[in-house]
Amino acid sequence: MKRAKREEKRLPTRLGRVIRGFEGKTEEQAFKQKALFFRKYQAYLCSTKK
Repeated sequence: MKRAKREEKRLPTRLGRVIRGFEGKTEEQAFKQKALFFRKYQAYLCSTKK
């Protein structure tokens, strides 16, 4: 645990914040975010294929 905290401190602040944010969320919330991203990305790919 202590080692993980040390590693986290070495990370750039923005990246560290993102990781801490993900750790704070429940699995379900993180999954919803990913699903939303992939749905939008898929729609974007379909719209640019023409």
